[in-house]
Amino acid sequence: MENTSHNYVRIENAKFGNRGIVYTATVFILSFLICVIIGATGPAVLQIRNDGTSQLEVTNGEAVWNGVLEDMTPLNQLFWLTTKIYRDDSTSEEVGTLETWVNVTGISSFDKSEASEKNLVDNKMSSRTVRCKAGSLGCNEFYIFGEPTVRYEQYNVHIKFRVDADHFTESGTLRVRVDLHTVNSEYSKFELGWKWFFILTTLVVLFLPQEGFLIKLVGVPYRLWSFEQTWVLTLLIALIFFNDPFFAAQLYTKHADSMAILYIFFTASFIGIVLVFWLCVLDEMRSTDAAGVGGRDSGRRSPVTFYTPKLVLVTLIWTILMSTYAYVRTERRGDPTYEGTDDWVLRDIEIVLVTFLLVYCVYLFSLLVLSFSRIVALSPPFKFLFSVTVFVFATVMTGLFAGYFYPLATSAVIFLSFYAIMNFYVWTLAFAYAPLGTDEGYSKGPTAFGEDYFDERGGLAEGQDVMMVGDGRSDSMFEV
Repeated sequence: MENTSHNYVRIENAKFGNRGIVYTATVFILSFLICVIIGATGPAVLQIRNDGTSQLEVTNGEAVWNGVLEDMTPLNQLFWLTTKIYRDDSTSEEVGTLETWVNVTGISSFDKSEASEKNLVDNKMSSRTVRCKAGSLGCNEFYIFGEPTVRYEQYNVHIKFRVDADHFTESGTLRVRVDLHTVNSEYSKFELGWKWFFILTTLVVLFLPQEGFLIKLVGVPYRLWSFEQTWVLTLLIALIFFNDPFFAAQLYTKHADSMAILYIFFTASFIGIVLVFWLCVLDEMRSTDAAGVGGRDSGRRSPVTFYTPKLVLVTLIWTILMSTYAYVRTERRGDPTYEGTDDWVLRDIEIVLVTFLLVYCVYLFSLLVLSFSRIVALSPPFKFLFSVTVFVFATVMTGLFAGYFYPLATSAVIFLSFYAIMNFYVWTLAFAYAPLGTDEGYSKGPTAFGEDYFDERGGLAEGQDVMMVGDGRSDSMFEV
């Protein structure tokens, strides 16, 4: 069956062959491994500062700790304080109630338009159960106070503890250690540098003269853009924003909260676009019949019935993902002592998110089963693309279930690995589906047009349209 629905793409070129697969796979794997190694040797995300254990005098069941958090910079991004109670006798388990009153004052704002001194927390009271296990001198650590941004050079902290008379005190003293947790400034520089590397490289992939994906694509009439080319262009544009071009503004301007929410929006949106893309690709493979490389919709199916269930499911996932990240961020702005571990609202949101992700996996798996016969028949270049997609899908699902896409990574290797895999994946798709220029040489193998469609150099014969077709065997992005 003839197919005149798309222009030839690079991966369809007979010259690509097995050697092209090996080269592309090697570059993909080596680049990813290099990023993993760099991330593994990168700076720690968090750093902890403390002045050791303090002996606080207890008067009428109350003890006071005063501290100064100095040398804070915007590169620290955020911070929080935790406290740990110590005891002298660890022979038995001990459980008691501890009440705290917290006062925090910010000194020397980085924003010169604000007051140089501001009271951030005024006598905030919290009550918690502290448990000390048998055989351990230290009790469980608990959260005291935190800020989602660093707006002041110095913070003065005043904590008043009220303890049970029969718990935690020895000889009229209370032993406590207060830890300051911040983002390592070296990690912030590491993160900023890599984000801009990915942004600039994505722009090169799009706009490189003569070779950029968009430069090549605009040379082809829009009606000849394939299903996959439209999606890849969408992914490249979304990838720029996923790479967080406003990260520097989040660090150094007074609009840090707005920039953080904007980043959450872009991250959730990019993930949503990728999830829809995978469903559409598999469904296109299942539902089309000898259509070539994702030709534009030719009326065989209704766009409404094709896209609606996918968009509804992924929009729900996007909404919940966006709500989860924004909820935590907003709660910490309204209440710096918010921790989230005991928030049943947050737990319920996470349960709903996991449920919809499982529904998505079942949906994707069903499309995979229905498309199995076509997947088996893929040619080597498209089997490579399919394999990469499966690997990236597993990575994304792992990241979503484990919370690795939260704005602050737990380690440099997780940050760089996830950013690298998403960028390399989209760049690989852009390389594979870039329109094939006549100077790159078309395949001279049998086609629906016959041998005379090509000139002696393997390019288009004189007078032929730039529109080229597949050999009538394919149904999807993964085969020609």
